[in-house]
Amino acid sequence: MTTERADFSNADLRGYDLSGHRFEDCNFTNANLSGASLDGAMFIDCDMRGVNLDHVTAEDAVFERTNLQHAHLHHVSFARSHYFGGSLQNSNLYRADFRDVELRGVQAGWMHATMSRFESARVTDTHFNEAQFRGVRLAGATFQGGTFTASLFHGIEMQQSTWRDVDLSKAMLFEVECDGAVFENCTIFAIGVCRVKGTPRLQSELNTGAPHEPKLLVDDFKLGPFLYEIDRDEAIPRLFELLASKLVLILGRFLPQTKRGLDRLHAELRLRNYVPVLVDSELDGRFNATTLVSVVAMCTRFVVVDVTNPKTVIAEVDAILKQRPVPVQPIVLAGQPEPVQFPMARGEGHRQLLALFEYKDVEDLVDNLDRAVIGPCEEFLMHGGQ
Repeated sequence: MTTERADFSNADLRGYDLSGHRFEDCNFTNANLSGASLDGAMFIDCDMRGVNLDHVTAEDAVFERTNLQHAHLHHVSFARSHYFGGSLQNSNLYRADFRDVELRGVQAGWMHATMSRFESARVTDTHFNEAQFRGVRLAGATFQGGTFTASLFHGIEMQQSTWRDVDLSKAMLFEVECDGAVFENCTIFAIGVCRVKGTPRLQSELNTGAPHEPKLLVDDFKLGPFLYEIDRDEAIPRLFELLASKLVLILGRFLPQTKRGLDRLHAELRLRNYVPVLVDSELDGRFNATTLVSVVAMCTRFVVVDVTNPKTVIAEVDAILKQRPVPVQPIVLAGQPEPVQFPMARGEGHRQLLALFEYKDVEDLVDNLDRAVIGPCEEFLMHGGQ
């Protein structure tokens, strides 16, 4: 049965059985559907702002381009339901069952979810800015794209969950269990992390850089707050000068011919028990990376710089050379010349600028990594550049 363009605003529909019904372009604003059965129902282009859905069952239901702003969703069962477009902004979920749901392109900012279940949910390009999740189960859920900017995660179970291309900027993770989770290509600028338990299965290319600043890629989201403060607190760089470090700074540009090599270099250094930090020097012109790179270099064991396209790294290398005698190992794709500034720098006494290593391809770089990249840096450190 299909109902089109009906006005149910402020209607009392408590306990109604609307299972399998199809509603198109209907108005349910401030309606009371508490205790109703909506299993298998479809809501297309409906206005459900302020609707009361407490104690509703809507398993296998479909909500397409439907506005559920300020909806009340207490003790509901929406397992295996589907949401395409539309809005859940300012909705209130309490002990809600959203297991195995699909959300795609939904606006869910300022949503409050408490003691609710989202296990095995599939969430794509959905925006939860400034949302609050308390005591929520996200185990096995998959998040692709979308944003959780300034959202709160408190007492969350996210074991075996997957997060790819998600913006977690300024989010707060407090008492979160993340054993076996995957975090890839996420933005973690100014993220807050406290009492996080468990070991993620994979963390890769997590960007701690702010908007319009250089990408600062790490493989551990717990480094997010640490690196965010490095160039904002003058005491921290001075402290790091006194500490031994396994940090390795990698500079370069993510060009098609170099990105695979930089990514592989990053991974191989991790396998050798270093902590690589990869900085993409390709900027939009509104931010100077030299200051940030200089500060990170103060606590770096050595620097690897790919000069295949040296335009944006010359100033950064120059700043590092003038700052402290940390070894800098330049590498270049075969057939590309060494920047003319490098021989001049060596002639001026910067012995920490090591001999250029030319690699033929990614495999050649990996095969010679210990001999031609790591080895010269460690030897410099061992003998003090003598």
